[in-house]
Amino acid sequence: MPVAIQSKVSPRAVGLVCASALLWGVYWMPVRALENFGVSGVWTALLFSVSGLIASIPLLVWGRTGKIGWQHILGALIIGIAFTLYAIALTYSEIVRVVLLFYLAPAWSTIIECLFYKRVFTLKSMLGLFFSFLGIVVIFRGELPLDGLGALGDWMALGAGLCWSTGSALMFSSNKISVPAMTILSYVGATVVSVACLVLLNEPISAGLAHMQTHWKPLLLACSLLAIFYLAPVTAITLWGATVIPPAMMSFLLTIEVIAAVISSAILLGEPFGLIEFAGTILIIAGALTEVLKPKA
Repeated sequence: MPVAIQSKVSPRAVGLVCASALLWGVYWMPVRALENFGVSGVWTALLFSVSGLIASIPLLVWGRTGKIGWQHILGALIIGIAFTLYAIALTYSEIVRVVLLFYLAPAWSTIIECLFYKRVFTLKSMLGLFFSFLGIVVIFRGELPLDGLGALGDWMALGAGLCWSTGSALMFSSNKISVPAMTILSYVGATVVSVACLVLLNEPISAGLAHMQTHWKPLLLACSLLAIFYLAPVTAITLWGATVIPPAMMSFLLTIEVIAAVISSAILLGEPFGLIEFAGTILIIAGALTEVLKPKA
């Protein structure tokens, strides 16, 4: 049956979300850049979380007020957890693997909507889930390693996608929310979880502090510029977009991040990207695409 992409969505909103997705696709660059200062892993996530939190506060000046319920607060905090897990995963595993594992998020969203929001599980939903999970099976060649640092990054990427889907389902149940407030709350969640991971993962605290003390001036400048011109505005745009764009279409638009991350990491880092990775990418994007297609009347 012929299909058509859903319409009646503001072109401005679509354009801004596409731009934010493109920028998220190169998020790995500043994450990996901090390694030049001896900062990596959880410390990277913590620096970004604190910087993003501070830079988000001025957004309240321009933000509209709105009703904020417990579900919005909880959703924002869970999305903050997704930010932290994603940032850590990017330092623990290959960029392509992390991004593609994270982008099982549309599949998780479908499952959550069917279980908790009375969404009817249709053939389209089944196809979306099938393509998404098949893409992961292809990328890992049928095996998902369970040990090693890289494996921990893979699991964190999976967890980040699940947290994003869960947080989105809670946050965006109403479009009358304060996006700046939600942005701040998401970074509060990210900061708290970063500190928790610092302890739970036995990161060398004294060594991390020593590295930051040695390079505190360039780190302060880099994190300040990154937070003001990248983290805070891009996060706010992404969260705002999800309040005006249907979740299914939002998930599809954000897959631009996959393309940007895969291409940039393959070119700049020389990460492996052969036929297997290409096939997995296409399958995952196809899984998201099924969510924005509907039969023509």
